[in-house]
Amino acid sequence: MIVEKEFIRISNGEKLAYLKAGNGKKTLILIHGNYTSSVQFLPLLNQIDEDFTAYAIDLRGFGDSTYYRRVNFCLDWADDIYRFITKLNLENVFVIGHS
Repeated sequence: MIVEKEFIRISNGEKLAYLKAGNGKKTLILIHGNYTSSVQFLPLLNQIDEDFTAYAIDLRGFGDSTYYRRVNFCLDWADDIYRFITKLNLENVFVIGHS
């Protein structure tokens, strides 16, 4: 499966890039570590179980996401993820982070 980047503008004006795979009822958010991007999850996305829809997000300032507002705390990235989830009306989300 080839996964292409998509983009979404969240309510603070930032534009987050993400990779999406699957169409399952369970939602999985994948958060990359420092100095990487969503592409580190490509091997996983290409093998995602049919029960899941997975979103691998480029955090603000990484990959293809914007960096209009300075990140001062990790909470800023967490807030971006919350805004992403809210914008897409995702529920019952599983979150996996790697750092």
